Amino acid sequence: MGKVLISFVGKSASQPDRPERGGYSAVQYMFSPDGQLPGWAAPTNAFFGAALVAYFEHVQQPVDKWIVLGTQLSNWAAVIQAASTQMSASVAFELEELNSKISEGRLTQADLNLWRQTVQKALPDGPECEFQIVGNATESDSQMMMWNAILNNVEAGDSIVLDVTHAYRHMPVIAAFMINAMRPIKQISSVDMYYGAFELAVSKLEVPVVHIEIVKQLTQVADAASIFRNTGNYEYLLEQVGFRTNLDTERVLMAEETNVPANKAAASVLRELNEIQCDPIQAAVTPLIRESLQWVNGQSMAKRMYVKTQFAYRHGQYFKAITLLWESILVAGCHLHPERLDGSLHVSRAAAENYLRENYLEQHDKVAMRNVSLLRNATVHGTRSDYGNIHKAIESRPDFSRIFDAGLDLLERLLDDMDHLKSGIQT
Repeated sequence: MGKVLISFVGKSASQPDRPERGGYSAVQYMFSPDGQLPGWAAPTNAFFGAALVAYFEHVQQPVDKWIVLGTQLSNWAAVIQAASTQMSASVAFELEELNSKISEGRLTQADLNLWRQTVQKALPDGPECEFQIVGNATESDSQMMMWNAILNNVEAGDSIVLDVTHAYRHMPVIAAFMINAMRPIKQISSVDMYYGAFELAVSKLEVPVVHIEIVKQLTQVADAASIFRNTGNYEYLLEQVGFRTNLDTERVLMAEETNVPANKAAASVLRELNEIQCDPIQAAVTPLIRESLQWVNGQSMAKRMYVKTQFAYRHGQYFKAITLLWESILVAGCHLHPERLDGSLHVSRAAAENYLRENYLEQHDKVAMRNVSLLRNATVHGTRSDYGNIHKAIESRPDFSRIFDAGLDLLERLLDDMDHLKSGIQT
């Protein structure tokens, strides 16, 4: 897992009397982490990406790979000069030829590869460099070249730093969306963003660096919210709002997956959550956690399992959905049993199953219940059913849905009966 810096190089007006600069102005980029002044000044150069490489080296978080993307007409001479602080006179002279090729539109990727090797030799202890001509990203072919240039140079688990200083303004914007799409593909560990804010300079020679720290928080919150939406697991959302992990949170998170009672622990988590001082981003996700913990307010186990059943089915988790549906029906039967059985006990659920079949359900509901039971067994055990409709259901989504929907309709009516019983209404 390494740190990958992605920079862009734009096209700027040439300066005939300073070909080695290639048109960019040489300045000192001023880094002020945590707002500390005067901060740290990078060595004077004309390309911000080189200043970032130097800064991360200074703070002992060195860049492992530096990707620079641009067009055939980009100011590559500025990149090469800024990256290679110790250039021979012959190399500096060759930069004039490079500028000529750029201005005449004759620069090729092969030319750039040779220069990359020159830069790499000048940085024996520096990052691995990758310079790529990808075009101006206004058309699909160019955008796909940019995608490949980034994707092929990022390894699983890498962290990415995006430099949005130079080049056409839309190119770093497109790259940011590409990196967002690559995060789950490449398991990118973090995304950070920096900007050499030439427009905010108080001096022509000193340029402030803006560390756009919110980007890292936004990507982490997006990941946590995505995990929650797709799995129902809010552990990572708790981390994002600064919740301290303790025994209560461990109990609640386990209870969410095992359907055991943990109301006291959940109430404790809710109280602590309400006491946390949240920033606006954190405040946007706390309602998701509170909504997930609503079962602490007296929601029965049957209704809690009913919610999880629907969630699993919506997300195509059919194994989990049919299992939860069957168990929910049995737990509801425990509540409706004349002896008000304890739904957390296996013996109670067996008694509830018998009661529902023999004394409570109409014939069509008995059929629905039997089909759910058979489908659950075939799904859990991976066995071939002797019943044709069940065999079809484990191979066909529509057939599965027909049995599931009938079972869900039965469960909903049992839950209604539970509510009526609780309120003293006889049905």
